Amino acid sequence: MRASHPSVEVSGGAASSAPSGDGASFQPLRSDVPRPVMLVLSHPVVQALARLCLASPFLAAGIYKLVDWQAGEVEMAHSGLAPAWLFNALVLVTELVGAALVITGRRIWLGAGALGIFTVLTTFIAHRFWLFDGSEAVSEFNAFLEHAAIAAAFVLVTTAARSKVS
Repeated sequence: MRASHPSVEVSGGAASSAPSGDGASFQPLRSDVPRPVMLVLSHPVVQALARLCLASPFLAAGIYKLVDWQAGEVEMAHSGLAPAWLFNALVLVTELVGAALVITGRRIWLGAGALGIFTVLTTFIAHRFWLFDGSEAVSEFNAFLEHAAIAAAFVLVTTAARSKVS
């Protein structure tokens, strides 16, 4: 018996993601995830909530920069980015548009890609743990790893969505 879902096909207890049909050489993923678990996790509501949770920090930060422009400029200046107004505008657009694309499920590859690259760059700018000592270094290192995990999650959400580049 075979049940299918837009993002995952489940067959005989194993899940695989099929090629997107765009000609890319995408290798199917094999999993030992039990069928009932995969059916729940691949449900559209669960997928939408997961995308919302992943993108929410960026949406909130973008809204905050929009509401309090001056604070956004101070944040950019504090990170050594000049001109602060330009970086604030670029970050704001990246956060709001990227989050909107991921949350809505439209062109996830673009939104997740933008937010993933942004997160990696931000991590190296704002969490330079190697410049600190003691507990401050540990705190920055933990933040660095958390941001790396978020960037990795954008890779996973993109591949799970099997979005077509158009």
